[in-house]
Amino acid sequence: MTALDPDILIETAQQLVRSDDLMGREWEPAFRVLVESLAREAGLRPARVETAVAELLGLLTTRGRVAALLRARPELRERPTPAPAIITGLPRTGTTLLHNLMAVVPGNRAYRLWELRAPAFAIDAPPEQARRELEATQAMLRWLYGRAPAFRDIHPMAADAPDECNWLLRATFTTPFFAWLNHVPSYERFLADADFRPAYRDWDLLLRALRWRSPGGAPVLKDPGHVWAPDALLATRPDARLIVTVRALDEVVGSFCSLCSTLQHMDADGPGDAVVGRTTLRLLERGLARLERAYAEHRARILLVDYRELVADPVATVERIQRWLDRPFDDRAAAACRAFLEGQPRRAPHRYSLARFGLRPEQLPALTLGGLPRRGAPRRASA
Repeated sequence: MTALDPDILIETAQQLVRSDDLMGREWEPAFRVLVESLAREAGLRPARVETAVAELLGLLTTRGRVAALLRARPELRERPTPAPAIITGLPRTGTTLLHNLMAVVPGNRAYRLWELRAPAFAIDAPPEQARRELEATQAMLRWLYGRAPAFRDIHPMAADAPDECNWLLRATFTTPFFAWLNHVPSYERFLADADFRPAYRDWDLLLRALRWRSPGGAPVLKDPGHVWAPDALLATRPDARLIVTVRALDEVVGSFCSLCSTLQHMDADGPGDAVVGRTTLRLLERGLARLERAYAEHRARILLVDYRELVADPVATVERIQRWLDRPFDDRAAAACRAFLEGQPRRAPHRYSLARFGLRPEQLPALTLGGLPRRGAPRRASA
């Protein structure tokens, strides 16, 4: 198996796609920092190294396949596409619930996990390639939940269900997701000063490739990672509208720390809880600052959704969002939302605390976005 070496990984991917074209070179600095940080700092055990290598090669070959598609169909770069509605918010603020609800509204188009992991097939792919990608995604989930059973309750996923467009952004190697999944302080420091605009230009190209293969519907995307680069996202897609879920931070941070700790200890000698707490808090502070600046500058393009409002009346919340987007919402849409809610299985509660990660409520940053307080019951966010 190929080692965690950036040059070997790039060369291997080029051999796999039979081309040196991996969509330009702007992604390489982030890729190299990520791979080197994984090799030196993440404490990955041999099984996790093998998985990381396979994932990185998969992302590189995705770039190669999209590059081949763009060579064959250069018009895709400029072809008009429907304006996307993009759900974001700090992790653990209800983005998954809201995305799944909006996905069932007729006329909306949310992409499934297996589609996002493979936005483009090889030019000579066989007719059964979609089935192969679905089965590969199912195998990935079996591996994930087998090594981190608690993660199933923290963030349930299914290969054929809507999921995050972060699967596209991962192929740019410029996303905070990698710092949630792994203990990579060098990469985290790199992201603090990174220019996210090239990554979002590639993200948009990957989305265009996916829509070319699977057209139709008004896109509804979701990724908490967009909180860390909303300006780059809005500059790349001036037609995009952001729906931002907000929740009191003392209800978010402990849960997010638990998520990161669970991921960083899968087949790895991850950091202690106090390190996870400090790192997560630093990431959240950075994301909040960028989100609040974007909200001040682009308020007409950003809708705030109170988490407690979403939980208390999810159907009415989706209707309000659809109206804000100038998209229809009728009795059929309301019935689809109710049917989704009624079909959800009961899951074990996700238990967490700030204290476990060496944090106290008074350490949390002040959240001024939409007037939401740092602690306590937030007020209803206005449209």
